[in-house]
Amino acid sequence: MNWQRRKSPGIPTVLLLVESSRASGRDLLRGIAEYARHHGPWAFHWEPGGFQEFSRRLSGFDADGIVLRDVEDLDAVRRHGIPAIVVGHSHHEAGGLANVITDSREIAAMAAEHLIDCGFRSFAFVGYEGNPWSDERRDAFQQALGRSGWAAAVYQAARHRAARGRGAAGQRATWRAEQASMAAWLRRLPLPTGVMACNDDRAENVSEACKRAGLRVPED
Repeated sequence: MNWQRRKSPGIPTVLLLVESSRASGRDLLRGIAEYARHHGPWAFHWEPGGFQEFSRRLSGFDADGIVLRDVEDLDAVRRHGIPAIVVGHSHHEAGGLANVITDSREIAAMAAEHLIDCGFRSFAFVGYEGNPWSDERRDAFQQALGRSGWAAAVYQAARHRAARGRGAAGQRATWRAEQASMAAWLRRLPLPTGVMACNDDRAENVSEACKRAGLRVPED
């Protein structure tokens, strides 16, 4: 089968290496489609598996541009010389490429304002250790609370990704250990506590750890 996609005459072809499993990815795709509706026409080729699954085929793909997440090997994108827009998700801003990044400081300030307005007088932040955008949101959350005379307890741990050779049993053991650690930390917080998680994944971790700790969401 010839998978190679050729450009339509006069219509730019844009390669979309954006996942659809998350709401943020689906919103991004909708936004691109809406922009193209007003400013196109554009021709699209969408690869929901992302850059890692498509990278080997990129050199033979006749595209005018790429929109992708901030994957580990962005040098591979630069080597192909195709104009690219990198949508921030995990890493620092990518040098030499156009970037779309979230305003982590504003996100954290909004979270602090919301929790204060809800009447909380005890606060906490749950993030990922050594992650740039998580650290920025943690610091901004603490600063926003500090301006109102409050402080936040902090829980951070490494972000666990599926790794070669670890195996399903090892991944489950790591997850269970981290859930137990987080549940023990949550039990030590004054009740009720307003918690900011650094992202949706971490919020789900907190929700599950609360079940283990016997804490009610949102009451506690």
